[in-house]
Amino acid sequence: MLDNNNAGLSEVRSSTESSAGDRRDAVRHTLLIRSAKLIILGAEYLCILCDASETGAKVRFFHPLPDAPTVTLELQNEDQLEAEIVWRKGDKAGLRFLRKAEMARILEVRGRFEKRPVRVRLSVPSVINAGDTQVACTMLDISQQGAKMACTHPFAIRQSVRLNADGLPLELPAKVCWRRGDQIGLAFETVFQFFELARIVHELQGGGTGHNELLSAS
Repeated sequence: MLDNNNAGLSEVRSSTESSAGDRRDAVRHTLLIRSAKLIILGAEYLCILCDASETGAKVRFFHPLPDAPTVTLELQNEDQLEAEIVWRKGDKAGLRFLRKAEMARILEVRGRFEKRPVRVRLSVPSVINAGDTQVACTMLDISQQGAKMACTHPFAIRQSVRLNADGLPLELPAKVCWRRGDQIGLAFETVFQFFELARIVHELQGGGTGHNELLSAS
């Protein structure tokens, strides 16, 4: 499982890489276990930032990626970098930034929610079940540990519920952990592994087409 509290640099090493199809003169830094997001055609997908330079990055993903001329790489500190995908091989893809990036910002892991697991913003029709009560709602974001829901029903704090939505692998047991206005927070009883959440997010957003078949977790 990816632990975002330990998602900083365990080790940084610099190397100069070159290839016949894509010569990269910038120093490339290898980042170990750095979670990130790719925003493609308005939808967010989880990925791992494997290495990066001022001009580009290599990412690992866990499902087919939609085809698009440009993508946005969102870092843990919530910085966003516009890029194009210049190559794909297996579960990896190479990004070329449209504008030169600042390495200090790429290496920076602090953000507004430094200790919070990475969350994926979305808008998915869902149903919350509590006993004989079924409440239609909208999933606004999801993480390895829980979800934020738009819901007008007055669920009680710590109330046990079950979450259903097209794309979820099963009905998810959860507890209501907070309520603010027409929004509530759910804490899942089971924590997802990072690659599991990545694939769930892909399914919640309708799957989509890409060049790659579904990839293994290894």
